[in-house]
Amino acid sequence: MPFPRAALCGLLSALLLALCAGCASATTAAERALARMWRPDATPREEVLLRREIIRRAPESAHLLSRLFFPIGLYDAPEAALFDAAAGGFNLILNGDTTPSYLARAEALGLRVIPYIRVERMAEDVADARGARALFAWYLADEPDLNDLAPERYREQAARLRRLDPARPIFLTVLSPRRYEEYADACDIFATTLYPVRRDDDRENTLWSVGWAVEAARRAAGDRPVWAVLQAFHAAPIWERNPTPDELRVMAFLALNHGASGLLFFSWKSGDRTLPEHEDLYAAILELNAQVTALRGPLLLPPMPWAPAMTVTKEEKDDTLRFVQLPERAAQRPPLDCSLRSLGRAHLFIAVNPDPWGKTVAIALPTELAGRRITEIYSTADDEPLCGEIPPDGGLELDFLWHDVRLFWIE
Repeated sequence: MPFPRAALCGLLSALLLALCAGCASATTAAERALARMWRPDATPREEVLLRREIIRRAPESAHLLSRLFFPIGLYDAPEAALFDAAAGGFNLILNGDTTPSYLARAEALGLRVIPYIRVERMAEDVADARGARALFAWYLADEPDLNDLAPERYREQAARLRRLDPARPIFLTVLSPRRYEEYADACDIFATTLYPVRRDDDRENTLWSVGWAVEAARRAAGDRPVWAVLQAFHAAPIWERNPTPDELRVMAFLALNHGASGLLFFSWKSGDRTLPEHEDLYAAILELNAQVTALRGPLLLPPMPWAPAMTVTKEEKDDTLRFVQLPERAAQRPPLDCSLRSLGRAHLFIAVNPDPWGKTVAIALPTELAGRRITEIYSTADDEPLCGEIPPDGGLELDFLWHDVRLFWIE
C-alpha cells in the first residue's frame, strides 16, 4: 500500500513542527557545522565528517537532519539510464563512469557518483577527476575479504589514495561480517553486502540477517556512516530469483531499524534484463525511495536503545508452510524487528515481520509514551490503519502479514 496522501501530509506537518522547535534559538554547533558544509569550497570528505558531527549532536540537531544528504544509491547505471535513475528518486550512482560526459550528465541531474579507482593508475585517475563536482567518493576495493586483498595491503592503498586525494571520502564494502573490524578503520564510508534471497522457497532465505549485518558494521565502523547494499537482482545458480517486493521492503527497513544511514541497490541489471524490466520489483524500489526521502530526517537519527517485550499471541503457519520448524538461531530472534527514534516529543516507530508467515504480536512500548497519539502512516496491508491513544501500560497488539512492515508516528 503506498503512503496515503493525507497521512503523508500530516506526517510532514508534524515533522516540520518537531524539527523546527529549536530553530529560534541561538546558532548551535550543529547549525555552524551545516553552514560549513554548504560553503562553496567544502569538499565531499568535509561533508561526510560534518554530517557525522551533526547527527552525533542530536537531539540538538534534529531540526537540521532533513537537510542532510541521505544516499539512495544504484549500482552500475549506464549514462543512458541516469535520467531515469534521477527521476526514480536515486541520488547516487555506484560503479559509475568517470568520462566527462557521464559526470557532466550526473551533475546536471543532481546525481553523485562513486566510481572505482584504478589502483595501478591511482595518481592519473585522481588528476583527471579534479574539478569533477559529481564525483563524490572513490571505490577503492569491493569486498577485499572475498578478493584476497589483505587488510594491511588495503590500508596501504587507502593511505596512498588519501595522500593523492584528501578531498574525497573512501567507500568500502566488506562481504563477511566476521571480518568487518579488519578493514573498517581504513575507510570513510562502510557498507554491508549481504544478499539473503537465494532460494525459491521463502523458508530458506534469512532476511533477518540484513539487520544483523548492519548492527555488526556499526560496531566495527564506530561513528563512520554505515550504508546497506540491498539485493535487487538474481544470478543463478547462487541466487535463484529476485527478491519479491515485500522481501525487498523488509530488507530495507531491517537495515534502517539497525542504523543504516544510506540504502544502495545492486544493481541496474538483474539476470539478463535491466531493473525496470522487472516491473514489480522496480515499482517497489521507487515506492521505497519516496518513503525514505520523506522520512530521511528521522531515519538519520540512531535508533533508541530500546528492547521491547513481545509475545506472539497467534501465528499463521498455514499448509503452504507445512508448519515449518525454525532453525535454532532464527527461533531465538524476537518475533518482530522494531526501532524507535525520538525527535523531542515526537517518535517514529517501525515494526518489521521478517518471516514468511503472519502473526499477531503483543508489544510493550515505553510507558512514558502512554496516552500519546499513535498514527499508522504505512502498512503493506489494506486494513484500517491504527489511529488512537497508547494504553496506560504502553501495550499494543498488532497483526502482521507475511514479510510485513508497519510504520507509526507517535506524538
